[in-house]
Amino acid sequence: MRGIDWVKLATDTFEDEKVLLIGAMPDGDTMVVLWVRLICMAGKVNAGGVVRLAEGVPFTDETLATVLHRPISTVRLAIDTFEKLGMVHLDEQGIWLTNWDKYQNVDGMDRIRELARVRKQRQRARMIAASSTALALPPSMSRDPSRDITQQREREDTEQDKENSTAAPSTKADLSRDIDSLLSEVVKLPGWSQSRDNHDSDWLSEFTSEFPSLTVTKLRACRDYHSDKKNHSKGSWKLRIRHWMEHEGNGHSQNSRRRANESRTYDPTPSYDRPLTTS
Repeated sequence: MRGIDWVKLATDTFEDEKVLLIGAMPDGDTMVVLWVRLICMAGKVNAGGVVRLAEGVPFTDETLATVLHRPISTVRLAIDTFEKLGMVHLDEQGIWLTNWDKYQNVDGMDRIRELARVRKQRQRARMIAASSTALALPPSMSRDPSRDITQQREREDTEQDKENSTAAPSTKADLSRDIDSLLSEVVKLPGWSQSRDNHDSDWLSEFTSEFPSLTVTKLRACRDYHSDKKNHSKGSWKLRIRHWMEHEGNGHSQNSRRRANESRTYDPTPSYDRPLTTS
């Protein structure tokens, strides 16, 4: 699935009672690192929290130790400890993280997977229709296939933005996924100081309830438009984003293009070498 390369890791992960208990054991620091590695590996597989070498091919103690670059005795101790504490369970398919929805938005992943399937289905239908049309045209009227592919990709990107902006989250999990995506962009804005106690997420939740059409694409467009500003702060960005959504970016985009055109067609500096004339 395109663009899904993250897992959720809470800031208090290392304050969890089980993690603290593991850290106090012999080789505890190594086992804690192995736990985080397993979370990331399950995120790469993205199949409900399972860690495996390939579909139908679970890890053995030896292969897991090789991949993690750790002694096999330490890997075995870690897996046994995780299983005893109820953090994982093992079967013939692989190692399963028991609370996977804590680290990945399962409902959100299902929704994105369905959108990707529908988008792929539409793409195949357009390709079949384009091929039929190209075969029916005489050679002199055939089109450049590279241009068709470029236009097709542009239409797909546009459709994806429309789907992301118009599809209202049907569950709390879907809404959480949207907030997580927007939050990852907001905290990277210049001058934005990330707050503690989840205040940024709370602000985004309230803001998106007022402007449900806010998407990552619109947020990036607002950032690019104001990138030449010298003074940035969290307050100024909140105000800019609000103004951007109130105008839906239309006025900003037109002004941006007009300023760019003016900068390319400015009048040359007048020459003062010519003698002045008097009336």
